[in-house]
Amino acid sequence: MSHEVTPPENKPKILRAKRVTRYLMVLFAAAFLLLLVSFLMQQRDNQVLTKLNDSMTSAQEDLKTANGQLQLQVGDLQNQVTQLEEQLEETQQEQEAVEWLRQLESAVRSSHVSAKELLTQFQDSGLVEALPESSPVEGAPSPQESYETLCRILG
Repeated sequence: MSHEVTPPENKPKILRAKRVTRYLMVLFAAAFLLLLVSFLMQQRDNQVLTKLNDSMTSAQEDLKTANGQLQLQVGDLQNQVTQLEEQLEETQQEQEAVEWLRQLESAVRSSHVSAKELLTQFQDSGLVEALPESSPVEGAPSPQESYETLCRILG
């Protein structure tokens, strides 16, 4: 049995070398654990960012769809506004033409000369076409018919 006995002067060097080796292994293990924890945190952050990005993409698509629908609604509403403005203009012209007709009828009762002048002005205004062809009162002549009657009376 041969045991090598280390001389006493080499024992502190060997112990120191073992301690340094253990210290380095502990540092290496700690560094490895820190790298592992960092990697796991980065993976988790990447997953969270991916989910967030997916939800933002979905939200953007939803907003684009909603925006498209709103654009269509805006277009429809603009068309309705245009139609209502045209109806309003037609109604105002119709109302003005009926007022001309009322003044003509009043002028016929008082003076044929002033009525003829008023008839010429009315025809020049271009509002004759705006006279309604139906009467709001059942059985009464329409404003268009009343105008034609006044034209025959005034010659």
